[in-house]
Formats: sequence, C-alpha cells, structure tokens
Amino acid sequence: MRTGIDTAVKQFSAQLQTLEGLCAAIALAALQRIIGDPSARTTLVRETVHHHLAQLTAASIVAVDVSSEDFAADTDASDLLGSIADTDIALNVLPTLKTGECRIDLSLGALDASLDVQLARVRTALLEATA
Repeated sequence: MRTGIDTAVKQFSAQLQTLEGLCAAIALAALQRIIGDPSARTTLVRETVHHHLAQLTAASIVAVDVSSEDFAADTDASDLLGSIADTDIALNVLPTLKTGECRIDLSLGALDASLDVQLARVRTALLEATA
C-alpha cells in the first residue's frame, strides 16, 4: 500500500509541476497580448512612466524619453511628468525610439522602463519561478 501512495504522490507532484509551467505560459501569453496591442501602448507607457517617477526622487531625474510613435507631439506627452512637470526635467518625444520604449535619465545613470524590457523581466521571473 505504501508503494501505491508514494507512486500517487509522485504523479500528483509531476502534474502540479506541469500546471505551474502552464500557468506561467498563460500569464506570458496574456501579457504579450496586452503589451503587443498597439492601441494600448500609449496608455501603458503613460502608466509606466507615472509608476516609475513616483518611485524616484525628482531631484535625481534628468529627463524622460518616449517614442514619437506613442506620443504624436510633445503636447500628447505633456501630462507624463505629473506633479513634477514644473521642474527642470526634460521631456523628450523622440523618433529614434521604437513604440513602447521609455528611458528615464537619472543623475547617476538611466532606467530603461520600456515595455518590452519589463515584459522580458516578467518572463524571466516566471520562468525562474517554475524551473
């Protein structure tokens, strides 16, 4: 009887591991669908910028760079800086950046807050968690 229980436990454990991988695959597929939707990119970049700027000290932020594919003109991006808009932080809408790309230049370096970079970080974390 003990052998049967051990076998059942091993089979159950193997099934759970399969489900963990499936859950990670479903989560990644959903994220890729959301981030890959061109109509949502501007909103996602805007929310990403707001989130990251809220985590930083305004004095350390030098510039915020976003793609002109996401923001047609500087006026479209004018609300990106939110409460720190009246500071000396430069807001650059650049044609050299691809859609979804976002860089925050800091006094001691830079933060790549691009959507594809964040998706890659999530993908890595999920794959490591299910390995």
